[in-house]
Formats: sequence, C-alpha cells, structure tokens
Amino acid sequence: MLDPTRSDSYAGCIHAWVACTSGLQSRERATVARAQDFKNGRQLAAWLGLVPRQMSSGGKDRLGTITKCGDTYLRELLTQGARSSLRSAQARALKKRSRLERWMIELTQRVGYHEALIAVANKHARMIWAILAKGESYDPHAWQRFEHKAA
Repeated sequence: MLDPTRSDSYAGCIHAWVACTSGLQSRERATVARAQDFKNGRQLAAWLGLVPRQMSSGGKDRLGTITKCGDTYLRELLTQGARSSLRSAQARALKKRSRLERWMIELTQRVGYHEALIAVANKHARMIWAILAKGESYDPHAWQRFEHKAA
C-alpha cells in the first residue's frame, strides 16, 4: 500500500519526529494547506484551539480557558501525541531525558498533568508549524546551534 506521507516532502520532514504519527502527519497536511498562511506557530496553535482565550483590557492581560475552536480531530491527535510523549518522558531515566522531556516533566510538576498535556500539544503544534514553514527536517539539537550564535 502506498503511504501518502512518504510522497509529500513536507510530511517527510516531520516523519523522523517521534511524537508525530502518520495519522497526524496526513491530517495536518490535509487541514493545513500551507504553513506560510500562519505568521507564526502561535497562530497555528490558536487556529487549532490549543491556546487560552485572551481577555485583555487596560493593559492587563487575562488568560481564560482553552478555546477549543478549529479542527477537533486534529486537536485530539495532538493531545494524544502529547500524552504519549509525556508518559514516555516520565518513564525514561532521569539522565537519559532530552531537553524537551525535562521541560515536560518540570511543567507537569508546576501546573499539573492535564494543563501540561495541553501545553505539550501546543508546543507540538508550534514545532510542526516551524518544520513545515521552513521545510527542514526535525532536529532535536537545533537549540544548540542557536544558543552558540547568541553567545
């Protein structure tokens, strides 16, 4: 059987990413025609309903509940992927955790499991946007390149 995600160059970029299943890849490509239509990853996450509603007035920002607008099935796939990533991060030995996994564990301890789950799904959506918008493959060590440039 022909795998539609293999023939698509954008989906091929995120194929190496562990948290991204083929179902999520194909649904993402079907739903988001062009990642460049979004200015940044936050706009994509907001379009999917993975960011808090903003109620700002007089210079005071108030963040509400998650908006839950957008494609319900894609948001569900991102949430399931986040749950899987979070569980595998918790099961991994402390010294073997990646930078992203350490962030997920610290976030879970700070805000609780369910809020951390949505935050991880939000981060995954932003990562997908970055991969698709730039046309690069997933690189878990990319932050090291940018850290050296800033120093």
